[in-house]
Amino acid sequence: GRDALRAKRFGEAVALLRQGLAYHPADPTARLTLAQFYVASNQRPLALKTLQDGLGDEFPGRRFLSGLFDLAEQGEDYELIVRLADRYRPRLEGDAAAGERRWLEAREFAALIASARFTEALALAATEEAGNTASEHRVLALLGAGRAADALVALAEWGRRPGADENAVLRLRVRAL
Repeated sequence: GRDALRAKRFGEAVALLRQGLAYHPADPTARLTLAQFYVASNQRPLALKTLQDGLGDEFPGRRFLSGLFDLAEQGEDYELIVRLADRYRPRLEGDAAAGERRWLEAREFAALIASARFTEALALAATEEAGNTASEHRVLALLGAGRAADALVALAEWGRRPGADENAVLRLRVRAL
């Protein structure tokens, strides 16, 4: 299917990719390729469905979810991102999955902020591993919720911690004032 797509034999490519997915429904590369074709041909709902149909119980990987999340963001379907992040975050336990977990939390946080769900964003920030990212998320959620005074308190606490990102603290302090 991918060869036919590169050769611009689109009808054949779609048929072959669909056929391949019928035999191997868990093939993430085929799903992503077919979804990319659907996006290019202005069939966004079909692209989204193709990707969602490939989801199972296990974490599908950053590459697959990134494609799905990007598509959801384009359609402002932030609820889908939040729902999937909540679904897969518990499956990312331990140090080996820490990077994927942080990425998933960041994507969920962005979706919560974009959909003006600041209370939930604040709750998510409270569960994140302590550090600059969690502190920034906390302040951004407080600012989004219109709680500038609380954001200034959080910024002061953050700024006193060793290793605090002074540039981020200053940038957000200006925003809070």
